[in-house]
Amino acid sequence: MPVPMADRGLTFEAYQRRLAQAVYLDKPVSTLAYAGGVRLKGLQRLGIETIGDLINHYPFRYNDFSQVVPIALASLQDKSTVLGHIHEVKVKRPRPRLTLIEITLTDDSGMCIIALFNQPWLARQLHPGLRLICHGQMEHAYSYRRMSSPLLSIIDDDDSLIETIQPVYRANSDISQGWLRRFIDQALAHCAGLLDPLPVDLRIRHRLMSRRAALAQVHHPTSSEDCRLARQRLAYEEIFFLQLFLLGRRARIAARAKAQALNVDGRALHALSACLPFTLTDDQSSAVEEILKDLSDSRPMSRLLMGEVGSGKTVVAIHALAVAADSQRQAVMMAPTEVLANQYALAVGSVLDSLGISWALLTSSTPAADRARLLTGLSTGTVEVAFGTHALLEPDVVFANLALVVVDEQHRFGVNQRETIRAKGEAVHYLAMTATPIPRSLALTIYGDLDITTIRSRPRKNSMIKTKVIVRDQLAIAYDAVREALLRKEQAYFVCPLIGQAGQTNNG
Repeated sequence: MPVPMADRGLTFEAYQRRLAQAVYLDKPVSTLAYAGGVRLKGLQRLGIETIGDLINHYPFRYNDFSQVVPIALASLQDKSTVLGHIHEVKVKRPRPRLTLIEITLTDDSGMCIIALFNQPWLARQLHPGLRLICHGQMEHAYSYRRMSSPLLSIIDDDDSLIETIQPVYRANSDISQGWLRRFIDQALAHCAGLLDPLPVDLRIRHRLMSRRAALAQVHHPTSSEDCRLARQRLAYEEIFFLQLFLLGRRARIAARAKAQALNVDGRALHALSACLPFTLTDDQSSAVEEILKDLSDSRPMSRLLMGEVGSGKTVVAIHALAVAADSQRQAVMMAPTEVLANQYALAVGSVLDSLGISWALLTSSTPAADRARLLTGLSTGTVEVAFGTHALLEPDVVFANLALVVVDEQHRFGVNQRETIRAKGEAVHYLAMTATPIPRSLALTIYGDLDITTIRSRPRKNSMIKTKVIVRDQLAIAYDAVREALLRKEQAYFVCPLIGQAGQTNNG
């Protein structure tokens, strides 16, 4: 049996022990001591079926009891943590449906009252003599120091056993926080020497702790920083293996489906530069190069083009449309709204006309006669580029030789809709565009099976959009801005709701 690179240097016996502990993760959670009956039902209600599920049931928050101060010195302005013995527990009912538990807590510096509301079951768990640690806002009321509804925990007599940063798990009526901690501790003890799935060199390069240390710190953190590093390591591992899965899936799809390598040295592409009234920016040129490289390959392109409004994504997409036409293949450009589809038809269509590329627009508003002629053109191949909306997804929309699909604002289309348009051709090249800012980490999880190209700069530095919010009393500022724009021969527009507050239709 080959030993992974992360575990080279282990003896064979040690490797076998680690492997056995890894296999233990698949065992039912019922194999743990006392994990039966109602407790097992509670675990199952949380979706915990195996030991691995239990270990990966991470806390959703932590109670930080790390900075303990004497009761007499607790701040009246900020939250603080106090530790003391319970002197007395009183249960009061000041009015119907309200239960008040008052705990007298003492330490060497003095005493305070801990007030808990509508938690009558705590009166059965708390009794004089127990040590209690509480975190909350101290106040002075009714001649006493008082802390209302604090985070609290019962601790053992041994100071060394105080868990200063206490994990809080999702639980339910059948399984308590205490039992969850006991079961997780059992599981961690059985899996102390787990094989680490990430190679050592990768962990060193990204400064990640081992999986064993991460699990220990996430369930029993020694400090807030160690807890953060542990969660970072586990999150990295999750995204890392998601990426491996997506890349593997993409490789399998590419192995099965071979796309036509398109002609990236054709007449229309070369003529395009002369048709444009401007020069591409460096970001736009880089984006075009990446897309042309993909289109010239037999592996189907699958790329996401990101850029803010006005960054020039459309002109990049025109280059891809020209390549499809140079290859005697069809292309489609789908937008989420009729307004946007019409804008593409007007703006891009004029460029295609100058290049001698035929095109058509299909939306739900297209007249029946025009639609019939358009469908005939698509099915025979006389229409080379189609612009449109969801109307392009209809079953009767058939392409003769579709090679390229461009989808704008792809997050506004469902997965099935995107697959439907891609299925209208065989192993088509796919280009998605979005102006929605997507952090790199989010892009990895949502668009992990897409290559990503980002246009970061705008074509004109002086066209930066400024957003400012003004109140109704400052409307004159807005009108002055509109007047100045009109004097500069620019345009301005007002956006009004279709239905006003009084329910009247705004037709203006």
